[in-house]
Amino acid sequence: MKIECEWDELKQLVETTGLKTMTYVDVWAKLFSSSKKESLSNILHVAEILLVVPISNATLERMFSTMNLIHSDWRNCLGEKRVENLLRIWVEGPAPEKFDAQPVLARWTEKCATQRRPNVRPSGPRASGSKTKRKLAESQVAETVKKLLKDSESDTTELDVDMSSDKTDTEFESDCDLVDVSIDSDEFEN
Repeated sequence: MKIECEWDELKQLVETTGLKTMTYVDVWAKLFSSSKKESLSNILHVAEILLVVPISNATLERMFSTMNLIHSDWRNCLGEKRVENLLRIWVEGPAPEKFDAQPVLARWTEKCATQRRPNVRPSGPRASGSKTKRKLAESQVAETVKKLLKDSESDTTELDVDMSSDKTDTEFESDCDLVDVSIDSDEFEN
């Protein structure tokens, strides 16, 4: 019965004080901060409950759809905290067009100072120590060519190939192409 009396008092207050021309959000804000707050406590409590109840669950449905996109069959081992963080980034983060990845990549590179896969050769420039391997390979190639030339009883005792390590791979290969290691077929017929 008390709530009905408060409702009647609220209607009369809205009619007489000019609250009728305001939006309902402004009316409720004014009522919650007015001196009549104590006399309208029950009706204001009901209004407070009604104002916080969501009108639709579209936002919640969108969140579940997003979670299903993130936490798929392929990524089903993600922990609760990781899924929560990814959802926050997806919903509250910047648009992909506006996101600058450079600071994030710099931080990631800084934090990952140790090599994660030490047995995998890095891509890009050759790793250190490759010149030593190249010199060894060049000397083995030169010895093999000399041996082939000796075995074919060629009168060439000196190779005209510069095996200096200052040359690039393509220069080395082009020098090797210039050396004639062909054998006349007449020599094998006898």
